[in-house]
Amino acid sequence: MLAETIKVEFQLTDVQVGGLNSAFEFTYPLAAIVLAILADRWGRQRVISLVVALWSGATALTGVAGSYLTLIVTRLGVGAGQGGYGPPALTKLSEVFPGNYRARAVGIHAVGLILGSAAGYILSGTIAQALGWR
Repeated sequence: MLAETIKVEFQLTDVQVGGLNSAFEFTYPLAAIVLAILADRWGRQRVISLVVALWSGATALTGVAGSYLTLIVTRLGVGAGQGGYGPPALTKLSEVFPGNYRARAVGIHAVGLILGSAAGYILSGTIAQALGWR
């Protein structure tokens, strides 16, 4: 959504912009596997708290990034946080909700993720247009 604005500000090539997206996409599945294993060892709630903090912190730091390298690092952090969220969150839902409510709980969770993303795109574009991407 804000790729063109960031590209211009940092004088990035299309390859570098792709690298920002790839940093996220590469880290996401790796974190999902590693953090799922850690969630089984350390506890799901602990890992969920850790990855939400990582995801949120990396997102906030993106706004103060001063270089392409910093942008890459923050995108890696967002990818790790988001990737590490899914497995323990879904497992936690299955632990909390009885069998006859599990599918509904997972469905509501999935809808929340998608609606939250959709709202985020609209809000980020609106805010960036009014105040700048940072």
